[in-house]
Amino acid sequence: MGEYGHDTASEVPAQEVALAEKFMESLRAPFQAEQFQDNYKEQVLALIETKRAGMTPAPGAEKRRLAPVVDLMSALKASLDAVRAAGDGGEKRKPAAKKKAAAKKPAGKAPKASRSTAKR
Repeated sequence: MGEYGHDTASEVPAQEVALAEKFMESLRAPFQAEQFQDNYKEQVLALIETKRAGMTPAPGAEKRRLAPVVDLMSALKASLDAVRAAGDGGEKRKPAAKKKAAAKKPAGKAPKASRSTAKR
């Protein structure tokens, strides 16, 4: 991998470059404007015509499509229920055995602070 700011093109194998060029060539096509439709322009022109006719456009007449909202807690609970039903019949498992704590060294005396920095 090259360093930041250095050209790494010389490190790419020629076979990969040829494959990338072939892929890009397969995507190349002449632009055909008639394949696309400007919905925004149509909506603005319809709004202008509505106002020109003396009518008030209905607020929120267009339907907004909202993304589906996923309740993560419900999804998690359903997933856990499915695992329990498929695996061990819904029984709770007993907790894992606790590990013993490492033996602690007895506390020694703390070194005394020097008084040379303290003023009286």
